[in-house]
Amino acid sequence: MNVLFLCMDMEGLHGSFIHIMEYAEYFKSKGWNVTIGSVFIADVNRRLAEERGFKVCPLTKFPATEFDLVYALHLLLFPALVYKGLKYKKAISMSLSSFMEVEQLPPLQFLPQFDLIGAISREAVDESSRKYGLNPGIYTIIPNCIPLSFLSKSAQKQSWNKQIRKICVVTNHNVKELIALPEFVDFDIDYFGSKFNTARLITPELLLNYDAIITIGKTVQYGLGLGIPVYEYDQYGGCGYITPDNIAAEEEYNFSGRKTKRKLTARQIAEELVSGYSAAIANAPVLRKLALKRYAIDTLIEKQLTEINKSNQPRPKLKGEALAFANASLAALQYIFRGLLSSQ
Repeated sequence: MNVLFLCMDMEGLHGSFIHIMEYAEYFKSKGWNVTIGSVFIADVNRRLAEERGFKVCPLTKFPATEFDLVYALHLLLFPALVYKGLKYKKAISMSLSSFMEVEQLPPLQFLPQFDLIGAISREAVDESSRKYGLNPGIYTIIPNCIPLSFLSKSAQKQSWNKQIRKICVVTNHNVKELIALPEFVDFDIDYFGSKFNTARLITPELLLNYDAIITIGKTVQYGLGLGIPVYEYDQYGGCGYITPDNIAAEEEYNFSGRKTKRKLTARQIAEELVSGYSAAIANAPVLRKLALKRYAIDTLIEKQLTEINKSNQPRPKLKGEALAFANASLAALQYIFRGLLSSQ
């Protein structure tokens, strides 16, 4: 079985690249052959992928392989490949953002080329529906996952300190109140992210060193899956500690902080971290069970595969506006990137 992942950018440890790597690892574990097609490919990202047994393919040299499944991220790539004659049986469109233009869906007339239309959150569905007049019923919400490396029995917090000794902040944003936090606490804080020149893969081995995590996005699922208290806060603010009472509401906004947009000072964050820690420890095992049920990668992917296999209707040929959009996608990529997907 052959699966193809498409993303515009394989430079840096950003969300879409990590998302694809996590999905690719799952398919590899099931015996699938994995190809990642991209436009911008940094050497370090290529090595990370190839070390895991994935084939990395620049779109200037795209293979003639027939794919059993295509995961398409980013607006132009899949339509351009379809116009060039990409052979595939099933395809999933996935939007990982509610506001980045490259994450938006192709026009409505092109959507029958997909078997499933995925969005990362309810917020993303609502925003796309509002902005482009799309029926929200076409979407399947597929939240960020807890990847395989976080699902083993050893990948969970076994015990907790009674008081916070060490936490980490995982962010790629310059959030002044988080940067000032060490002035108001008597425990250690490590920072991970591009703004601190400490960007790295976030692993269970790394996170299990900490009593709590301040973060947003997919790292929230990581922490919850490990049984570590997670404090949601970043550039938009946030709700503070994730609890059994607020997890569903925060999930609708991809744990971004945009649900409450509650802004605090560094002092207030420090006070909440300490005062709420005992309750966060008590909630951690409950939240871990909830998180594994909602976000475990095997559960999420198998649901997607079941859904796309329900229908075996023939795929319509490109015509009209769908054909025009695919042609325009190819033309735009060729113009911007000089020779991309040109005739070999």
